[in-house]
Amino acid sequence: MEHLFTVCLLVVLSVVGTQGQRQTATDCLQHSKGRHFVVSFAQIYGHYFDNGTLAPTSISLRVSSTSFGRVTVEASSSSGKTQSIVDSFVLDHVEIPINTSYLALPGIHDDKTIIVKSSVDISLTALYSFPDSEVPTAVLPTSSLGRNYTAAMMKPNTYFSNSSANILVIATADSQTTVTFSDGGTSTHQTLSKYQTFLFSCSSDKSGIQITSNNPVAVFTSVGSGYDTLYSFFNVKYKYNHTHSMFAQNLPKDHTTTHYIVMPVFDKESTLRIYAMEDDTRVSFKNIANLQNIHVYKEIYYETVIKDRIAMEIVSTKPILVTQAPSSSETMFFVQAESQYMSEYAVYGATRAVIIVQTDEASGILLDTTPLAHNPELQASHHVNNYTILSTELDGKRSHVISHVGNIPFGLLILKRFPDGSNPIKNAFAYSPGFKVHLQECSGLPIIG
Repeated sequence: MEHLFTVCLLVVLSVVGTQGQRQTATDCLQHSKGRHFVVSFAQIYGHYFDNGTLAPTSISLRVSSTSFGRVTVEASSSSGKTQSIVDSFVLDHVEIPINTSYLALPGIHDDKTIIVKSSVDISLTALYSFPDSEVPTAVLPTSSLGRNYTAAMMKPNTYFSNSSANILVIATADSQTTVTFSDGGTSTHQTLSKYQTFLFSCSSDKSGIQITSNNPVAVFTSVGSGYDTLYSFFNVKYKYNHTHSMFAQNLPKDHTTTHYIVMPVFDKESTLRIYAMEDDTRVSFKNIANLQNIHVYKEIYYETVIKDRIAMEIVSTKPILVTQAPSSSETMFFVQAESQYMSEYAVYGATRAVIIVQTDEASGILLDTTPLAHNPELQASHHVNNYTILSTELDGKRSHVISHVGNIPFGLLILKRFPDGSNPIKNAFAYSPGFKVHLQECSGLPIIG
């Protein structure tokens, strides 16, 4: 892994913090719904799928809620005061466009943080939109941010110009926040004020960088697919087959755990990466015949390609993070750990839901208010351990609530394909819309579940 700043341009990110009394481990878990969020977008470049040339970029927020409430969206500024962008009401969902002037370039910025406040609990998705695709991520509430992260991303696209890998940090505390980036024995530090952002942009994959701070921060990673500077009929098809973008809010180390079930997505092949939080972490793969037990070490991720369209179980001796990137689509996402499953999700904009639930509790899954078991389009397959994977179509133009009548936690992956594109698999997304996570004041306490 290259040193952090050998090929990187520095960029500024902002961090947000809240105060709270220390709680017991039992009280520390909450769903990733919340009433206060921060997000920032790095400048990334995408292309048209039919010819590879530069495509316009737009950014937006999707708010989903099961209750009627008021949502305000503000932006940080160089004056230290926030500026109002939107003041709206939400019931079910609302989509809020964000001006592209808030896209961050490398460096430190005072005015690139978007702050979302709500009178009721909401789920928040931030996304980039291109003419042929969307690149979304679920956003954690500020109450669940952390001080320690392992950065996870994808490799930039070497076939197009202006493809870059980005790490963006947002400071959230009222006091000064010192952020340390450690990469292969080399460390560098940045000091940020509340809602300042720090962004660095690289031409190479910087997965595995350790990010620590004295106050809670938000960390977002992104990769732009880039574009063809001069369209060529003879080479664009080859380049088209190597394009990808990703955008993800990274999970703090406090949210990592030891048991994951990986679901097949779109096609037979996915690239998995495993990030260990500590050295000498033993990882076992179950339900995959050709994978053996391995050791994974801090800062050195393990990567493998799963070629079979079957679900698999991953168990480790110490906490890990797992990311999944379907090989033929434009997406990468964090895999939910079993302990991060929720019992209710509000979603919007997806066309398919893939659910993993305890086999003896599968009949309790509801799509809106209707038992999923009564849905004629329900597909059930891939039994893993005592879990069953269910799949059903969604109406991408309306909001849905997917829940369990008995409040049993289950995993959820939502997908969308864009049928108007030239390749409905490649211009698709998949991600988990929510996580059961730690409150930030519970840092250091074990995850229950």
